Amino acid sequence: MKKYWGLLAVSLVLSLTACGNKNDSSSTTASSKSTVSSAIKTVAYSDLSKKQQASIFFQFKALQDIASGDGNHNTPAPFMVDMTVKNNSKQSVTFDQSKFLMFDENGDAPTVKSSKSGMMTLKPGAQQKIHSIFTNVQSQTLVGRGAFYYINTDFKLAYYLNANKGVDSNNLKSGEAKDLNDTPAHPQQSAASSSETDQTETQDNTTETQTNTSVATNQTDNNHELHVVNNPDEAMARLKRSFEQNGGNSSLINELKVVQYIPSTGNYVIDYADGPLGKPWYVRDDGMVKYPGDPGFISVN
Repeated sequence: MKKYWGLLAVSLVLSLTACGNKNDSSSTTASSKSTVSSAIKTVAYSDLSKKQQASIFFQFKALQDIASGDGNHNTPAPFMVDMTVKNNSKQSVTFDQSKFLMFDENGDAPTVKSSKSGMMTLKPGAQQKIHSIFTNVQSQTLVGRGAFYYINTDFKLAYYLNANKGVDSNNLKSGEAKDLNDTPAHPQQSAASSSETDQTETQDNTTETQTNTSVATNQTDNNHELHVVNNPDEAMARLKRSFEQNGGNSSLINELKVVQYIPSTGNYVIDYADGPLGKPWYVRDDGMVKYPGDPGFISVN
């Protein structure tokens, strides 16, 4: 009998010891998880360093919103833009959804503000898609200069050229969109030289150009004897030469076509082949070229 009670006592001691070890292990694990959790900081995107910002990856995809069009095909239907954000950093990152915007620093396209509001928090490794963060985006906006930003131009997320095909943060580093945005908006209106002599020469050349333009215009309007451009193909070739001379995006010529000729002014109207966007180029039959948004024509050698 004594032997039985002795064995029972030993069993109880071993059982209590095992439970104690298990509780200690659970406590240690919980404490470890708590420590890891508290070590992950939550930081506003605007407070991240440039290196940390590079760990946040943005994607944008524009979709034509036919349901919001006029229904009569008189004007192109607007676009809406979806945004996907992936947090590859080691911090939880917060965003104010109302602070995203589409902006053109050159002022050639309207600013489009976010249609959303409220805060968004992304934990490390998390990804979130926001549908229709931009709405009523005009089609011509997506074929020009400009970018998606957060708050202001200090936080550029991606260029929006060709967003209808899908763009992401990588286009800030290289590619067609970067080349277009790095090119001066109006290359023909280059800054005058810093030297006084060059400034004087530029003014003289400008005066001479204006005089020649006036003479050419008058003669063209009167008797059309100075036709340098006589058909749409020659107009396209003239515009391409202008792009090449002024450092423009010459590959853009493949997306354009002559959509109209105006006999009264001698102007060939050139716009996008897949649908005029209302901001055309003009090539006059005397060889002068006018860019979208520019006040006047320029000469082409």
